[in-house]
Amino acid sequence: MVGGGARPLRFDAAGAQRLQPVLAAAFGIGVLGERPTASQIGGCALVVAVVWYTGRTPRSP
Repeated sequence: MVGGGARPLRFDAAGAQRLQPVLAAAFGIGVLGERPTASQIGGCALVVAVVWYTGRTPRSP
């Protein structure tokens, strides 16, 4: 089973709203054939990192 040991990502409406710029960039690249700039790629990486960080469960001490 592929990814059997991976934890499922918590995805809710707030996470979907935060990923809107990433999805718009992916749509532009995939459908419209646009070429992203370095700042757009960095921004997408930052958005994905923030969504991951805020969606993770805190560790207990």
